[in-house]
Amino acid sequence: MPWNRTPTEVDESKTRQPALIFGRSGQDIDPLILGRTGQDMDPLILGQSGQVIGPLKPEARLLGFSSSLNWLLLLGFTGLIGCAGLLVSGCATKPFNVRPRHLAPPSGFTAQVTAGAVELQAAAIRDEDYLQATFDANLIMAGILPVKLALQNRGSGPVDLKGMRFSLSAGGQQHRLIEPKDAFKQLMGYYKIRVYSVDGYKASRGEFASYGFDRRAPLAPGESRWGILFFENPQVQPPGSSLVLSVKGIGATELKLNVN
Repeated sequence: MPWNRTPTEVDESKTRQPALIFGRSGQDIDPLILGRTGQDMDPLILGQSGQVIGPLKPEARLLGFSSSLNWLLLLGFTGLIGCAGLLVSGCATKPFNVRPRHLAPPSGFTAQVTAGAVELQAAAIRDEDYLQATFDANLIMAGILPVKLALQNRGSGPVDLKGMRFSLSAGGQQHRLIEPKDAFKQLMGYYKIRVYSVDGYKASRGEFASYGFDRRAPLAPGESRWGILFFENPQVQPPGSSLVLSVKGIGATELKLNVN
């Protein structure tokens, strides 16, 4: 039939062919569509003697391929959807993408004091861009004020840090020290994060906690160590007041550093 014919020149009743269903022995079986009121229903397979063999299964009609090939196509398509879902969900497995911790302390310390052979430096971290880039979160908005602390042992013997205690005050108001794991939970609550995996949660929490100041091991001679102390963020600081970090347990007297 020439392809340049117009629709009116084509008799579709002569060009359309009924679908052929082959029985087990290879004979042609015509599908019959039945309905009580003429509505469309699934085709029925009739044998040569008129008995109903069974309905024509959807997978046998799909794309005109054999049943086994159709099942392979369906399984492959389902697999592709599953892989795509894993790729999408993989981006949301970790609550926060915390930047790996650097060994060298950040710059910009505003206060310094010496206790015996130990030198201390401290400063509040108010740079929200730095916090966002480091913790993938704005700690200030979440009610957490991080204070970076660096120690250096210039003596000839180790210094025990287990007895160190910290407090933060502004205008006479005390602000509670928050453990890193509790600060992480506070971030989770502030951002209302609900979609994450168990492994992703543990990984983010561990990376966040790695920034905390480690007091467990002694400070060896010549060693430098830094970390972050997490405090409740003073939402309203009295005008003209200083933010003071108090340190006990190292040296003979209490140390005070203005960390504004």
